Amino acid sequence: MKKPLFRQTVQAEAGFAYGVIGADLNVFQDAGPVYTLIERARPPAVDAAWLLEQPTRLLDARHEVVAFDGREAELADLTSWLEGPQLAARWLHGPGGQGKTRLVSAFADLVAERGWKVVTAAHRAVPSPGSQNLLPGAAPGLLLIVDYADRWPLSHLSWLFANALLHAHRRTRVLLVARSTRSWPALRAVLTERGARTGDLPLGPLPRTAIDRERVFTAAHDCFCERYGLAVPDAVAPPRLDDPGFELVLTLHMAALVAVDARARGVSPPGDPSEFSAYLLDRERRHWTELHDNQALSTPPQMMARTVFTAVLTGAQNYEAAAGVLGGLGLPRHPHELIDDHAVCYPPAEPDRVLEPLYPDRLAEDLLALALPGHAAGGADPWTPGAIAGLLAHDGDPPAYAGRAITFLASSATRWPHVGKSLADVLSADPALALAGGGAALTALAEVPHLDPAVLDAVERLFPERRNIDLDAGIAAVAERVVAYRLATGVDPATRAELHATLARRLLVVDRTQDAVTHEERAIEGYRALVGEDPARFTGLFAINLNNLANLLMGTDRDEEAMSAVEEAVDLLRGLDDPFNLAMALGNRAMLAYQLDRNSEAIESAREAVRNHRLAVAADPDDLDFQGGLAMALGNLAYLRMTLKRGEEQAIEASQEAMTLSRRLAEADPDAFGHRVPTMLGTHAAQLFTVGRHDDGVRAAIEAVALARETVARHPIRSFQSALARNVVSLMGMFQRLERWEEALAIGQEHLVAVRDFGGPLLTNMLAGMATVFTALDRQEEALPYARETAERLREAVTEADPADPDAQAAARLELARMLDQFVTLLVALGRKKEAVAAAGERVALYERLVQDVGVLRAVIDLHLAREQLARVQGKRRRAAAEAREAARLQDQIDNMFPNLFANLFGLGQDERPRRAMNLRTKVGLVTAPALGAVAFVLSLTAGRGPLEATLSGVAVAVLFWLVRPRPRG
Repeated sequence: MKKPLFRQTVQAEAGFAYGVIGADLNVFQDAGPVYTLIERARPPAVDAAWLLEQPTRLLDARHEVVAFDGREAELADLTSWLEGPQLAARWLHGPGGQGKTRLVSAFADLVAERGWKVVTAAHRAVPSPGSQNLLPGAAPGLLLIVDYADRWPLSHLSWLFANALLHAHRRTRVLLVARSTRSWPALRAVLTERGARTGDLPLGPLPRTAIDRERVFTAAHDCFCERYGLAVPDAVAPPRLDDPGFELVLTLHMAALVAVDARARGVSPPGDPSEFSAYLLDRERRHWTELHDNQALSTPPQMMARTVFTAVLTGAQNYEAAAGVLGGLGLPRHPHELIDDHAVCYPPAEPDRVLEPLYPDRLAEDLLALALPGHAAGGADPWTPGAIAGLLAHDGDPPAYAGRAITFLASSATRWPHVGKSLADVLSADPALALAGGGAALTALAEVPHLDPAVLDAVERLFPERRNIDLDAGIAAVAERVVAYRLATGVDPATRAELHATLARRLLVVDRTQDAVTHEERAIEGYRALVGEDPARFTGLFAINLNNLANLLMGTDRDEEAMSAVEEAVDLLRGLDDPFNLAMALGNRAMLAYQLDRNSEAIESAREAVRNHRLAVAADPDDLDFQGGLAMALGNLAYLRMTLKRGEEQAIEASQEAMTLSRRLAEADPDAFGHRVPTMLGTHAAQLFTVGRHDDGVRAAIEAVALARETVARHPIRSFQSALARNVVSLMGMFQRLERWEEALAIGQEHLVAVRDFGGPLLTNMLAGMATVFTALDRQEEALPYARETAERLREAVTEADPADPDAQAAARLELARMLDQFVTLLVALGRKKEAVAAAGERVALYERLVQDVGVLRAVIDLHLAREQLARVQGKRRRAAAEAREAARLQDQIDNMFPNLFANLFGLGQDERPRRAMNLRTKVGLVTAPALGAVAFVLSLTAGRGPLEATLSGVAVAVLFWLVRPRPRG
């Protein structure tokens, strides 16, 4: 009997245990899983009589009573999305009741029929006991569905995206389902950095005309008739469907259900959309009453209504927690009795959970509204406002369900203004509840149209100054509302400028860079006018915001405008006694000058930044931010010196000092500064290695990897994972350069999963490195899958390169062509001639396209070499020899005509002639084909040289383009 490849034993001493195979399991200490991963299964058949006991059950999308209809275009869009790159994510969003759940279910069914594995991720859910086998098997791909994605903290989604499940060797799609798009930009940035192709799919109002709405209504009506055992009438008289309330799919389904249920009961149905919820909730109450009258329940209807109200706000709880919640509300029944009777009407969907809330969510929101006083529909319970206050009261930390309660009340308040008053009462007494609720609660608050501005103002005043990854999206949403209100009510010019500046900072951290630029520009406009009135008071603020604008513009590729802003900031700050902010501006100017190829200016600005940071530290040695600024400035100076080869030993000294400072800061405040050490140490290690101090570089790199790994274990957020991935790839490269192949292999194997989690170009580099290492160890069979994946990723990069950017397209093709050289060699060594011929032919085609479209320096020589390789693989020796001779002829012409010039221009020593062609290809990169373009390109490379030498270099390359021009082949 064949033994299984994998076996997992899950055992619990008390309660139950849960495990996953083929994926990671993220767990809070003492609080269970951050999320659970469950392989999706078709929902089980539900007893028709049970559904009819409470008609609202027929609206629960999980039961799929109404056939899928009306979203064919969106389903086709999602189906086409399955093709393409290895990893892609979509944000599917629309208001509650718009049909998201049914669309996702239909899509999941279609994907499963194609053989894909379909997995759902549930946030903070209690899993079913046992193991989940999530190994892909023979599945061609994976679809991960994340519902309520806008209610997940961003850090928890980041953990999910780092899960090994998503980074196996197969096509993976992540479908995130949400109501709003507030948290999407920041999340999109995280996914993009991981190498995922991202997009969003809005679900707008489905029925656009009365005819379309009637079709949806009729289809639902017929399905409900079947469930009720009623004959489908030849014609149905729907209510007036031109009301705006019928834009939602759920409203049309509710109208159909109310019509069928009323017909079954022999009563007239209401026709106004606002009355459907009241009708259906009355039917809930009638069911409770019948069960109580028949002694099936001991809980009276009013107490059941209060229990259902509570469950909507708290969500499902474990038994002990539910008993504590109900006991704290002072209801005149024993909590266990209430819990058990509630479970009869609303069976828990998860084990070890009770107080299952009413579904769908939109109906639950209407239940809250109708139970709270302040509307004309009748049936309100005066107990409910006090119950909300009691549920959210706390002596220490707010209850864990505070976020859900605030979110549901806010969502209800968007349609029922009187709910906003109850919400305002709670938050006025305790505005910190909004922050405890997390980013989703803050976002929901920001979307309540009539919420008292004083409430949002009180919440906004509690916002932290530093970033909080889980609150940032909600903070930005509330800040927008608060700033808009304050500006509209009239404020003095100084406050107006400050509001715009603050909002710009809030928007930047959620990746809304262009909006941040707009508000920063308005702030600067205000401060510019204020400087004219009171320069002593406002010049510093004006200069600081100019520097902030420069930072923002750098992020939008507007470097010239950024330089203009930062130079104005520097000029202003030179006249003030503010060395810290002057140093910050000089640091920005240094990096901008480097971007703009003003290299001497970059070095001088970086040196001056360091000097001013030292002045700031000397004035206040205890200010950790000042010390942190100095460490960053020293690191930037070291980077520029090393990159521009302007004093490598001085670069090492600056880098070492930056490291010493960073370590000291990490000891003083680990949370604020601890994460900087792995990044700076990794950079320092690379610089040591570059100047030939290989042993020192390797030792520092090993420590940098270890520290980065510890940091990620504590805080698995994107920027820290980036440091780990970069340090690992750097260390592996060092071992390769030193031909310490076994050590390179060990570090690669140990950290490949971490780098795969990060994705992007770093993963491509590491996969190529693994292929190189296995090849060097004469383990070609093991090298092949890494080389193959590297080639596939580079092909995707070619496909995804911006069509409007020819240089980006050419760079992607050049990277793929270079890698295929190694790939072909490996395939030949393994005797895979057919694959080798195909890969060599692909390489030739890439160089032909490069020569034709862009004109890459040395591309013609590379094209001949590629043709030589193809002919050799095909066994055409004479053709291969001819191509090799032509490549050598062109190379000799260049070497003989310009031996010293190119050695000087590109820093090649005279002893490096055998590697000259490779170094030139690597160092020069891309230029446009015309000779004048070549001159301009080389002039930019020779910035800082004498005018004669620069001119000669430009002329030399112009001649070179003539020499290597494509020639007719005879």
